[in-house]
Amino acid sequence: MAGFLEEGLRDQDHCLLVGTREIVGRIVQLLGERGLDVEALRAAGRVTVLKGARTAEALLARYAAELGRAVAAGAPLVRLLGVPAWGDAEWPTDPALLSVESSVSDLARRFPAVIMCGYDLRSLPWTTVDRAGLRTHPLLLAAGNLISSEETVPASVFVASLASAVQSEAERRRAEEALAAERARLDSITDAALSYLGLDDLLRDLLARMRRALRVEFASVHLIDERGLTLVLRAVDGAPFDRLASVRVPLESSWPMKLDAPYVVDDLEAPPPGSDDWYARVWSVVGLPLRAGMGVPLRVEGRTIGVLNIAAVRTPFTEEDRRIIRIVADRVAPAIERGRLMETVSESRRRLAALSQRLVEVQESERREISRELHDEIGQLLTGLLFRIDGHGAATGDGKEEMRGIVNDLIERVRDLSMNLRPSMLDDLGLLSALTWQIDRFGAQTGIHVRFRHADLDRRFGADVEITAFRIVQEALTNVARHAAVKQAKVEVWAGTGSLGVRIEDEGKGFDVEAALAAHSSGLESMRERSRLVGGSLVIDSAPGKGTRVSVELPLSP
Repeated sequence: MAGFLEEGLRDQDHCLLVGTREIVGRIVQLLGERGLDVEALRAAGRVTVLKGARTAEALLARYAAELGRAVAAGAPLVRLLGVPAWGDAEWPTDPALLSVESSVSDLARRFPAVIMCGYDLRSLPWTTVDRAGLRTHPLLLAAGNLISSEETVPASVFVASLASAVQSEAERRRAEEALAAERARLDSITDAALSYLGLDDLLRDLLARMRRALRVEFASVHLIDERGLTLVLRAVDGAPFDRLASVRVPLESSWPMKLDAPYVVDDLEAPPPGSDDWYARVWSVVGLPLRAGMGVPLRVEGRTIGVLNIAAVRTPFTEEDRRIIRIVADRVAPAIERGRLMETVSESRRRLAALSQRLVEVQESERREISRELHDEIGQLLTGLLFRIDGHGAATGDGKEEMRGIVNDLIERVRDLSMNLRPSMLDDLGLLSALTWQIDRFGAQTGIHVRFRHADLDRRFGADVEITAFRIVQEALTNVARHAAVKQAKVEVWAGTGSLGVRIEDEGKGFDVEAALAAHSSGLESMRERSRLVGGSLVIDSAPGKGTRVSVELPLSP
């Protein structure tokens, strides 16, 4: 029994010793012989010696008070060794002893404590030991044997088992305390706590906490894309983000994820061999035999914006697990929405700054082009015309025809310059005529044949819609000439009841759209901003080697 206390004192545990003066003195002597200064330890509050009590209530109250004091003082584990004179007349019946020992066992469950009780077998009949000992203690050492579940083992095994049990109990309690603290932190997530983090930092921290608190191997947040067609990974813990970032989950085939209600799946199966869908790709990256999955839709004001998912190799999830993930989803969804709104505002500001810069650049470019055209082309023609006039006096005969040709060339160049600045026929004749002229001119200048199809354009639209559609077609065809390396392209423009549709396609080299947008391509930015300014939308579909399609929808005023 002294070894039980010795091990605890060397491990920084708090030790309580209860017994008669003789028994306490003997145990203190044994601890001293083993190199421990018990008096110093008592002065430091590491060892407490309690006297026995004459009533069960007094003894239990003393035990509980001292256990509580030790835990409040920061003791990681409390070891209580009780060796009172159980045979005294104050314990008259087996039921009384059984009640006391049962209460002591309850104390061991309430506190981080391991309790060893010592019986004087000479003062108690075997029936009392059987009833009060075996029925209330997990382990009983009697006559050199350890009795547990009708098994007997040598006393040395009991000592080893006891040491292991003490260590396991301490580790278990520490793990439970850490888990409880982590779950408490998740329970206490508030809008104020979420507001100071950036969205990505917030989600990374949240998912890491969830993995620890719920003891799962994988956690992720997927958000619905702006087109409402797929789920896009926004954050993940338990797998490399960069390996899953490109995996898009179609809404029509998102099982096991659900967007209309919380879900639990306790029988996740590996994808069939050779599968290459999103589920197979995620399974391959995670690289674990996942068995259970659970998720909760992220909803803001009745609108679903995404889903919070976890997956584990264990099964099943508990009701507490479900409660925590629901709480987290309910509290984090508004923060995600606010974060996305802030990102949208920041992106809009960036685009506005880029557009302003682009506007300045375009203005300067146009001015340089006008200056060059006036100086190099029109200026030279005017100089030549003046030379003819000065050199020949009155223009007659061949000289007159030559000057007529110079004047016609001047008129054509001035017309082209004017059309580049603002196509007057767009104002005078409408969108169809302006597009037809632009496409014919583009073909003559580049040698690229453009198939132009249109429907219901024999009417006028708002001036802002007409110039937006014209400039987007103009910019898209310019990109075809510069980058696509093709001999033909296709332009389609049609008017519906509430919108004007525009599509420009080629089967050329294609490009990485996300990379181009990230690099802030001025041409793409210009087209997107033009469509946004009139309340429209623009989608660019392209990939290296797979051509390009630009689709635009512009709202029409009623």
